[in-house]
Amino acid sequence: GQVAWTRAGEFSADELEEQLARLVGGEAVRSPATLIQDIDIVAQRLQDELTASAVSATRARKEIVRLAADGHWHDIDYDDEARTHWSPAQHTHRLARLAAAYRAHLYSPAEADELEQAILAALSYWVEHDPKSDNWWFNSIDTPKYLGQTLLLMDDTVPKPVWEQAVAIVRRSGFTRTGANLTWEAGNLLVLACATRDQELLARSVDAIRGEVRITTKEGIQPDFSFHQHGPQLYMSNYGEVFSTDNSRYAQLLAETAYAFDEEQMYALSGLIREGQQWFIWGRQFDYHAMGRQLDRSNATYRGRAFESISRRMATADPDHADEYADFAARVSGAQPPGSSGPRGNRYFWRSDVMVHRPGTFYASVRMHSKRTAPTEVRVNRENLKGYH
Repeated sequence: GQVAWTRAGEFSADELEEQLARLVGGEAVRSPATLIQDIDIVAQRLQDELTASAVSATRARKEIVRLAADGHWHDIDYDDEARTHWSPAQHTHRLARLAAAYRAHLYSPAEADELEQAILAALSYWVEHDPKSDNWWFNSIDTPKYLGQTLLLMDDTVPKPVWEQAVAIVRRSGFTRTGANLTWEAGNLLVLACATRDQELLARSVDAIRGEVRITTKEGIQPDFSFHQHGPQLYMSNYGEVFSTDNSRYAQLLAETAYAFDEEQMYALSGLIREGQQWFIWGRQFDYHAMGRQLDRSNATYRGRAFESISRRMATADPDHADEYADFAARVSGAQPPGSSGPRGNRYFWRSDVMVHRPGTFYASVRMHSKRTAPTEVRVNRENLKGYH
């Protein structure tokens, strides 16, 4: 067995007891100093990820020009409370994009100062007015996501009173939901933990994220690798797609730290993508049966394209299946024709009452409803209204 030693004062009595319990249970023990180093690694990876997709300097300047002196944009209706296309959401999205451009150092010192002042004005305007949607999702997930990113990127340039107000808004995300919603909210708090260097919050956020990456008969990844959300309802796209997008990111983001996904979590995530979602995508097109209520959105049937980036991340996180991910990415990007690679045969997803048939030259599926499963939801957030019929 292993023996762990600690210098006097390195752990409190409670921390030492917890570490010893983990050692007895077979878990690896890392010192607080190592964990602090890990949170710095995760924070830096997050910043690198955000700045890699930063808008151009030209785009950022256009946003600054349109910004009013008090920090609001004239084309946004801040009184809007819509449940779906909520206008004020554009403010926080732009704010995070500008913060990424600022952190990417795309400007001269004078231009950087102008951009910094614009970002701080826009951030101050938001926390002072605190617009809210009639839809909880924007208030608890979308707004906290982009405010958290802004705090992480702007760091100590944000005045303390504004920082504290923004932190309070990000903390509207919590740990009470399930499936993709919990992953979203815990991910927001993970970003906040990195921004505030809150090790305890980071550990709790990661535990919540990893806790959803499992095989379950409740909401989430099913034993047949289909995905359920809002009860026993098939959701390979929309919630399922977001689940795979986020967790493929976390598999990379947390790799080689104390917070990394373990073998069981990688098995569940890899299975969902390769043995589940891959079966429902023909070329770039998602099976209508597997999309949930958002099948009424323009171009929604072609959301299979998102699996190009998912597959590329998973090829790194799950190298044993790198070739399969490469083929998947090639098909959804159009580099390979549909059916040229990937799943072949017939598979019945018994947890979701749906059968997929892929002989290689065409795609067909049949989905049934029963006492075990729920039909595609309608009217939620006023979406899929015609789906009732």
